[in-house]
Amino acid sequence: MPIGQTDKKLPPFLYRGDGDRDNRRKLKSTIQHQQYQTNLINGGNGREIFDTPLKELINKHVNFAIGWKTTNFLSFSEEEATAYRYGAQNPDLTSEEIENNYIEYPGNDDKWIFAILTFETEKVRWNILQPGIYEGFYTPSLFLFEKDTDKYRIILLDVKTILAKQPKFEIAYKNARQDNEWLLLPATTTTFKPGLHEYSAILDGTCITAKKIIEFSNSFSGVFFD
Repeated sequence: MPIGQTDKKLPPFLYRGDGDRDNRRKLKSTIQHQQYQTNLINGGNGREIFDTPLKELINKHVNFAIGWKTTNFLSFSEEEATAYRYGAQNPDLTSEEIENNYIEYPGNDDKWIFAILTFETEKVRWNILQPGIYEGFYTPSLFLFEKDTDKYRIILLDVKTILAKQPKFEIAYKNARQDNEWLLLPATTTTFKPGLHEYSAILDGTCITAKKIIEFSNSFSGVFFD
């Protein structure tokens, strides 16, 4: 079903702020290869995405009181400012403070604080599976995937639409509404051993543009030139 026939049009851009300060996803080493990893990479249960109802998994990810340390999802927002707040770990940042205090880091080393990832949805071929649930395909650039397929698969979830009018998930819904949150699931099957197929925890970043961010005040402290 082509997008736009029975569901709202996707935002052209979705944004993620990611500092990966505990190095759980190895962001600072993988970003240069356009490779992004979910927390599943750290010993998560790859079968959980198949065995647990989708709304329950969304709730685990979005409801901070529950938490999901080995989540299969990556969070994005419709608002770039929200991505900056998460990247800076400062929920009170104003748009003016973002504009005045943060700049793109020009260096090739890893001295940046966080990255702003911009996902360009118009580069993906979409099918609507259910209201708020989109299946997307694009040609991968990572050898891990391009050697096997020219149709890398993802699932994109509009959390507000999926959890609307669901009293059981009221807290998660409020969180998602506040952040205009979407979840991206890498959904390209990988064979881990004969007979065992799971979704890869690695997202091919062909459709993502990354900006490395540093606080403006640090740009004059020698950090650019060390």
